[in-house]
Amino acid sequence: MLLRKPIVTNNNNFAWTYQAICFLLFRVSKGVRDLPGNFQSATSNVPSGKALLYFGLLLASGVFFVFIAFTLFLPVMVVMPQKFAICFTLGCGFIIGSFFALKGPKNQLTHMMSREVTCSNFIPYCLHDDKKT
Repeated sequence: MLLRKPIVTNNNNFAWTYQAICFLLFRVSKGVRDLPGNFQSATSNVPSGKALLYFGLLLASGVFFVFIAFTLFLPVMVVMPQKFAICFTLGCGFIIGSFFALKGPKNQLTHMMSREVTCSNFIPYCLHDDKKT
């Protein structure tokens, strides 16, 4: 239902069908209704001190590498593109790894592969106009 092709109007604007919009609204409202109701279930997902320490260290390392990539190697990217690419890739990897350390690898992968996240990442491709005018 969500992956239905959009309707093309006369002026090449894309419009979602009514069913796709209702499907998206239903998924969002269902996610809001499934929040934990009591304090015990809400505090069961609080990360430990060790997880928070690893999260902070990995996040700081990632921000450092991205900062180095943009401040030192972006101005000389024509001369040394590999150094920019390595620093930027390491920074992004550390930032993503910090969230794996915070939530746990299984929970993070489950979240990244959930239907809501993958569908919301796919929507810009559905709206893309393949025709070059």
